[in-house]
Amino acid sequence: MRLDILENTYIRSNPYDVGEPLGVLYSGAVVEAEQHPVTGQEPSYSNGAPENRWYKDAYRDWYYWAGSVRPLEPDAQAPKLPDYRTVFPLPGSWYRGNGRGIKIAVVDTGFDLGHPGLAGFRRAGRCFDLSAMTRTQGYSGNGSDSVAPDRPDDYHGTECAGILAGLAPEADLYFFKVRENRLLQLLEALSIASAKGIRLISVSLAYDDVFRLGEDYAELRRLFTAQQQKMGGDTLLLSSVNNPESHLEVLNDVPFPACWKPVSLAVGAVDRNFLSKYPRKPALSPALDVLTVYQRPFPVAAPGGKIRDARHSSSYAAAFLCGMVGLGASAMASGGDSTSPPLSALFQKLSEAMLPYDTAAQSALDQQKMLFINPQT
Repeated sequence: MRLDILENTYIRSNPYDVGEPLGVLYSGAVVEAEQHPVTGQEPSYSNGAPENRWYKDAYRDWYYWAGSVRPLEPDAQAPKLPDYRTVFPLPGSWYRGNGRGIKIAVVDTGFDLGHPGLAGFRRAGRCFDLSAMTRTQGYSGNGSDSVAPDRPDDYHGTECAGILAGLAPEADLYFFKVRENRLLQLLEALSIASAKGIRLISVSLAYDDVFRLGEDYAELRRLFTAQQQKMGGDTLLLSSVNNPESHLEVLNDVPFPACWKPVSLAVGAVDRNFLSKYPRKPALSPALDVLTVYQRPFPVAAPGGKIRDARHSSSYAAAFLCGMVGLGASAMASGGDSTSPPLSALFQKLSEAMLPYDTAAQSALDQQKMLFINPQT
């Protein structure tokens, strides 16, 4: 049966142990569960409700408290975002994992995880609201569900979360709400991610002007250097650059963390006009790792539970690539490969499908596919 998640609901390993949860299933999600509920303890956060029955997830050993869900009629369907896996070519074997068993961190300015476009996306990760953190007001270290956008322009994280949900619907996503001008919050997000064994991170923020806003550059550089050592060699950040539009000088200005080598891969997006303006590969910044180009607008989550068409951007490109690498890692794990390659090797495998710049600039874009351009080739 299909269950509608009515409120943020803890995921339990079994209905008889209501201790530390496995994660959170967010309000608005729709999941498949076994036909018959099982009995068990009533969770302490039930507000005194008498119901103590549970539902078991149809695909994993996850249990949901019946007081937080309701069965859906067979014809009740939530609005859906597209299957983003149809947008671009991937190795055929990569589709088998669906992101299962992979942890992905999403760092952005706000997430409406109750958006109907995210219904059906099952995730065991946590939310962390770091947006109020300053040098005088630290973070408590506890997971928080308060990651919803505060302003319309904070909705960017919801859009990127929707892309990842469409690419790797069974990945365990961890959401980190930060402010775009606070590097200390990004540092805290990376620290938490590292402690939780998260090795794949999507950062669709550019911190190019943060030092003019009062941050202590020397101290932060020291802290980030120490964090880089803690993260190890198999951590991969897919980080966006500023949207270059058709201006080459902007494309050459690679901000932090996209320029943070070797941890971060710098991801940029251009449109067809850029390729027309520069039919031969221009002198791109050596700090830029990947350019993407996509001709047509595509649907993303929008405020008010709506879906809108958006132009391709560097931010979306980072989320796309992060989801693709997550799919590859999941496929390797689901295939029983105990010697799965590191994330950097998976990205290299993905890059084999990328087109050289000159080839893409001289050919018509496939209306149904995203073309990837590696400026280093």
